[in-house]
Amino acid sequence: MKNFSIAVIAALALAFAGCVKNESQAPKKDYFNFSTKQISNLTVSYPAEAHFIVYLADPATNPDIKPIFKANTISGTYNGTIMLPAGVDKIYILTAADEEDNLPVAEVSVDGAKPIVVNMADYGIEPRSARSMRPDGPYECEWMGFLAFEDLWPLKGDYDMNDVGVEYACKVFFNADNTIIRIEDKFTPIRKGCSHRDGFGYQYNVAPDAIASVTMSRLALGDPAPVPYVSPYAVDSKGLEAGQTDKATFMIFDDVASEVNGPTFDYVGNQQSAKYKYIVDVVFSNPSLTMNEVGYPPYNPFISIDHRDGDSRRREVHLPEYRPTMKALADGADWFGKYDDRSDVNNNLWYVSEEQFPFALDLWIFSYPAERVRIDDYYPRFANWARTNGTQDWNWYYDHIVW
Repeated sequence: MKNFSIAVIAALALAFAGCVKNESQAPKKDYFNFSTKQISNLTVSYPAEAHFIVYLADPATNPDIKPIFKANTISGTYNGTIMLPAGVDKIYILTAADEEDNLPVAEVSVDGAKPIVVNMADYGIEPRSARSMRPDGPYECEWMGFLAFEDLWPLKGDYDMNDVGVEYACKVFFNADNTIIRIEDKFTPIRKGCSHRDGFGYQYNVAPDAIASVTMSRLALGDPAPVPYVSPYAVDSKGLEAGQTDKATFMIFDDVASEVNGPTFDYVGNQQSAKYKYIVDVVFSNPSLTMNEVGYPPYNPFISIDHRDGDSRRREVHLPEYRPTMKALADGADWFGKYDDRSDVNNNLWYVSEEQFPFALDLWIFSYPAERVRIDDYYPRFANWARTNGTQDWNWYYDHIVW
């Protein structure tokens, strides 16, 4: 519902307050964590330097499928973690060695899923040199996925989850101690469906002094190379958002309407396309932090609604159970627990409705609903997934994916 402002909708909600029961209690805290992903241990061992790519379906029969994870190793062994969709029972791992493409994989194991291991050469894929791909450290890993936001929070509004859509690819460079040297985050805005001025940012789970420098660039899709870029929000000398003293915060763009090609409201569902890709290169002050400390990609992403520099506070929408930034909590958390939101500030429960529906999603693949098509109508199994604490219909978002 983009023709009505949140103020108008809120007024209508108040007008009916006298004749509608006010279910103002917070949701029970025995919810699942709303994540569509789970952290699993993964081991891939080669007798030489190696490069491997992880898919959720066979890329030979699904040529358009995107990978969910990539990694390169100097030692020939990756022994770390991978984010998998909750409930997945098998993964496809395409592997290749740096020196000799046909070396067999010595060992592959992953918690909770059956690995189907295939040599890249058998799929006609030319493996990139692990050495040339890695300017820093013994190995690197890349996480990929899609974000979807509803910007009428704390009202559900039309609940089409297409107000802001962002594709991400986050590459982390590690040293031999399995700690982080630097991170390269890429964000591509791909959907817009809002009458608000919706910006986008994200936050690491570390203090600003853990960051040595931030370098941003923007690639206009179709151009040969990115160009330097400065955040439209106020930033400090390192490039982090100014005024965020507890967590390192990165603000990418301030109005998604100017970031995506096509009509503002896509009533068909395929009339919009990406215009820019943003690259954020982050160097750490001391390479001693782990992924558990920094947070796994996409970290704590959020949208900022109708915010202008100089405003003392702002309305944000985050993934469920991810804490808003200091600027969203400044001068009191006035929006939480109102209208359709059932956040429980005292129990660290954020951005969830009475039906256990989230206001933002993080998925490895996603087909966005058309304008004014509710996500629980477009994906009929979505509601059951939410209401059963994620124990059923974990792959509800597969319904509009052509395998």
